[in-house]
Amino acid sequence: MNAPMKGFDPKFVDFPDYIIGITKEIWEDRGIATLHDYYAPEIVVRSPASVVVGNQDVIGATMATLAEFPDRTLFGEDVIWSGTPEAGMLSSHRLHSTATHAYPGVYGVPTGKQLHYHILADCHAIDNQINDEWLIRDQGAIVRQLGWEPKDFARDLIAREGGPEACVQPLTPANDVVGPYKGTGNDNEWGQRHADILTRIMSADFTVVPEAYDRGANLSYPGGLETLSFDGADRFWMGLRAAFPNATFTIHHTIGREDPMMPPRSAIRWSLHGKHEGWGHSVRQRVQMSMCSASATPNSEHWLAGHRSCVANGPCSMKPRSGSRSCSRPETCNVRAFSGNAPPPRLSGKLAGATAEPAAAGAGGFHPLTSIEIQEQSHDTSGNRKTHRPLRRSATL
Repeated sequence: MNAPMKGFDPKFVDFPDYIIGITKEIWEDRGIATLHDYYAPEIVVRSPASVVVGNQDVIGATMATLAEFPDRTLFGEDVIWSGTPEAGMLSSHRLHSTATHAYPGVYGVPTGKQLHYHILADCHAIDNQINDEWLIRDQGAIVRQLGWEPKDFARDLIAREGGPEACVQPLTPANDVVGPYKGTGNDNEWGQRHADILTRIMSADFTVVPEAYDRGANLSYPGGLETLSFDGADRFWMGLRAAFPNATFTIHHTIGREDPMMPPRSAIRWSLHGKHEGWGHSVRQRVQMSMCSASATPNSEHWLAGHRSCVANGPCSMKPRSGSRSCSRPETCNVRAFSGNAPPPRLSGKLAGATAEPAAAGAGGFHPLTSIEIQEQSHDTSGNRKTHRPLRRSATL
């Protein structure tokens, strides 16, 4: 039996149990008031769409989401973590969410449609409380299932928030808030292997795809795209890097784990910062693609990517291949993704994230970071104006 985690409620047997347990308690069991205890008063929540400080906005966002989607469920697929209870622990939580669009809200008049989409959240916790968070949900998958094109939804939401100058602004290095967590993960070999694969891809060494990915790998990319094998990975990554050929790639956090009865796994948070000046560009403006995370296992990969200010976010998988979307209005934007599950010698897996946009694409048939980016942007692209709608959507799972 596991020893109790110091500083945490003894009802939780370990850190994954804590993360999955409080998520269900808050959302499905309607314990929204427990956010006063589980979330620090000055928690920093970052998403591609915005930066929110304080648990009051998180509570408001949670209620707004449940008012629109009252039967929402959040199934924890995996929690990849590092740290200790005494020093603090960082979890990379991959979820599959279901919900029925039953009432009016941010997504408009109720459609009655049932949704399935992925989420990735990195949370730092100590003393039974989360005080720092990086979050991405597959907005492209959500709006498509509701009958919108992400680009149209983004424009509509930005207009409802008062226009480009007034709407909630996306996360960028300039408006990011430094939180209490300063760690960079652990030095487990599977996290390092995953980081090496991603670094090679971002350095244009696409020979790593057939070397490191399993031929039967299942891949989940932003926008709800499900694909597989070498071609699926190559298309996604090639399109993304082609759109931002000179952007600076940085890995911010790396976790690798080997747990009983589970395959080796890894989780990575990274960013791209630069201009959309390559494939599919229309305006060469600065773009911040940050908070990119993926999860991978020997036979699966999951990715979440989000953009703001012209791009949207979505989940993605870290296992091999590249497919992407293109940004029709490349403005300043953030791309974030989280990864969990590092691949053994070869990657094979599921990618859950923003879907690649096949329209108006280049050679690969995909336009890097198009709808998804815009979509995320549309959810919370407000300037400095405090609008509850966008804040609620970006400050919560």
